Amino acid sequence: MKKIILFLLLLIIFPLNVLADNSAYLTSLSIDGYNLTPEFNKYNNVYSVFINEEDNTLNINYTLEDNNASVEIIGNDRLNAEENIVNLNVTNNGNTQNYVIYVTKNNSNTVASLDEKKLELNIPKKVNMKLIVIGLVIVWVALAYIFKKIIFFK
Repeated sequence: MKKIILFLLLLIIFPLNVLADNSAYLTSLSIDGYNLTPEFNKYNNVYSVFINEEDNTLNINYTLEDNNASVEIIGNDRLNAEENIVNLNVTNNGNTQNYVIYVTKNNSNTVASLDEKKLELNIPKKVNMKLIVIGLVIVWVALAYIFKKIIFFK
């Protein structure tokens, strides 16, 4: 009976060791000064991050599940003002994993940003007050017309 249990354990443990030795997964992924969304999970391959407008590259930190694997980072140089895509291609003995990070620069024209811990409202300095006043007048006139139709049924 002991031999059968030992044999079954070897059948279970040996394949797990072989799979771990050829792993192309990361066990951690982070960016200095920023938080990835969602939180890192080695089985999730897509993340996003908002960065400051003046940053042109990311300081990406990662840990390999298997030290024999290699990582190629593509798209981390000269991040532009729009949305950028940074790829981390992990390869190990024919196994591959591709982690994608969508990088968006925070624009100085951002009106509001939502964080887990706080809600921040930023009003741009260059606001065209004429357009705001015209928009408010149009809304008030439309509301007055609607109320007139409702009250007098005409």
